[in-house]
Amino acid sequence: MQKSHLEQQFGSEGTGGTSCGISLQRASHVGRWALPHLDFPPMPLTHISDTARWIAVMRARETARPDALFKDALASKIAGINGVEIAHQMRARGRMPDWPIVMRTIVLDEHILRGVADGVDMVIDLAAGMDTRPYRLALPPSLTWVDVDFPGITAEKNELLKNETPNCKVERIATDLADEGARRKLFAELGARSKKALIIAEGLLVYLTAEQVTGLARDLAAVPTFTYWTLELVSASLLVRLNKTVGKRLAAAGMPMQFGTDQGPHFFEPLGWRLLEARSMFREAAKYKRLTFPMNLFAYLPEGKPPWKHPWAGVCLFENTQPRSPRS
Repeated sequence: MQKSHLEQQFGSEGTGGTSCGISLQRASHVGRWALPHLDFPPMPLTHISDTARWIAVMRARETARPDALFKDALASKIAGINGVEIAHQMRARGRMPDWPIVMRTIVLDEHILRGVADGVDMVIDLAAGMDTRPYRLALPPSLTWVDVDFPGITAEKNELLKNETPNCKVERIATDLADEGARRKLFAELGARSKKALIIAEGLLVYLTAEQVTGLARDLAAVPTFTYWTLELVSASLLVRLNKTVGKRLAAAGMPMQFGTDQGPHFFEPLGWRLLEARSMFREAAKYKRLTFPMNLFAYLPEGKPPWKHPWAGVCLFENTQPRSPRS
């Protein structure tokens, strides 16, 4: 397995007003936030973990906005120079706007906080990447947050955040979730330690096959204390469109976008999960006035019925339907 890029240099503090020297400059001619010009060779995507740096740059750009919907003070630090270059490539060549990631972030934030209010004592973040929620969300100190990801990015994240203080207990576990035996062993161990856990799958399922998604869903549902699961989902027709733009760039780097379903959230019902809520990222973006012309005009049209029979991406919250253990 290819390691993450621990050897890459991050900029010094104080440059451009960010903790790693990345200047997120405003493009005055359009009133939007733009990436700086970078005078160094392109940093190609080499591993699926590299996408985490790209997403961190989007969170940093959102944080820099005067109308930011969330503040992630660590986003620019963990993105680093590599993340900025990847984001530059994806915006220029993949035509990927920021608003889907911003909407995904705030809806997942809401699901997490609702779960905590309902008594969740453990959050398990699958393919956690460079997620910094334990540091920015108002979480109780008693909560245990578990990041699960590849060894390389886990080691890098440990190094980058070693001097930062989270709002709850944080653990990071290096595991390849594609390894069924290791995955089931980990889930059983975490399930035994929790009374009510919430699982996050942010930016994960689209890179898996339908068979892998099915296996993961069943393994999660088999743990009685895994009560809630919040995840990002795309429809089959949107997947086709994505693979003509941003997906083409990812596929060229060996990370094809593979999973989309015209069943929508109902795909997970026979696998042990009952839908509580499905939120369209497009509709969320319209609500927060983040769509630009002419995309904003489509927000006035009625949503298809069901929406996942059309191009659709959303964040879904599920509840485990498998029998719970008697422990309280």
